[in-house]
Amino acid sequence: MNTNADMIIGVTGYIRAGKTECGNYLSQTFGFYRDSFGAVVREEAQEQNITPTRENLQRLGYEFPLLKGNPGIWAERISERLQGMGYAVIEGIRNPVDIDVLQKLHGFRLLGVVASFERRYQRHLHAEHLIDSPFQRKRFEEIDKRDQGRDTHGYGQSSSLCLHAANIILQNDKGLPHFYDSIGDALGMFLNL
Repeated sequence: MNTNADMIIGVTGYIRAGKTECGNYLSQTFGFYRDSFGAVVREEAQEQNITPTRENLQRLGYEFPLLKGNPGIWAERISERLQGMGYAVIEGIRNPVDIDVLQKLHGFRLLGVVASFERRYQRHLHAEHLIDSPFQRKRFEEIDKRDQGRDTHGYGQSSSLCLHAANIILQNDKGLPHFYDSIGDALGMFLNL
């Protein structure tokens, strides 16, 4: 599929590593069209009257491609939305099959975003307005484990494998100014590829 895009940056990484922040920055600072796998899955959840909790969305993200017999269905839906976009950023790539689909698009590059477990856990607590406790830590560990792709058999999330496919990986543990500089540097490298 030819999207006529000059550059499409896919963003992958673990939960709360900074994928959304990266997408926001590219969109607001450089004018990239912004979309996400989460948005596509939430739209399907709404269509099926599924409450959009993280667990429900992860389950739908895994089960819907199985039901349709098409592991790349989410990437195909995203690809359709990119028609005519000059510069685009796609957040939340968590399945290597989606990378395979997106790599067929003109100008596609994959950016990985990582952060320490502790930093991501603290972001999770803050974003969800939670108080640290052994229960919350265990729950986040379970969500994180599922996100990284344990036992998904090619259809579910596997952010670990996606990070291995990234052209560039950014570490997001040093605050937003440093992270924004890193994103700008990565964009410069992508433009020179």
